[in-house]
Amino acid sequence: MNTEEIIQSFIKYATIHDETQHSGNFRKGNKSADLLFALSDQIHADNDNGPEIIDQLLEQKNPGVLIWASGLAIEMNYRKKDAIHILKDLSSNQELGIQRHNAEMSLTEYKKKRY
Repeated sequence: MNTEEIIQSFIKYATIHDETQHSGNFRKGNKSADLLFALSDQIHADNDNGPEIIDQLLEQKNPGVLIWASGLAIEMNYRKKDAIHILKDLSSNQELGIQRHNAEMSLTEYKKKRY
């Protein structure tokens, strides 16, 4: 997969995962999460294009994309401050429902692991 295909796939599956958080279709959500973990591994391993991919993902508006991309940025130690700021903003947004909780949990995991 080229860089653009990875970005588009990441956005697609993060959006699907976000939608399933609201719909309760956990089978579809788990499948999307598995695909996102695989894409995250690819991005993390790509020293040449990984940062560029993260830059583009952190420009998205969808909270699900931002949560997944922020977690990955923290793991990669790339734009960590930006990613933490994004997660803090999302975790304080009362309009996000379950995604607010997901952002809080991502921050909690970061604090536990201290990447």
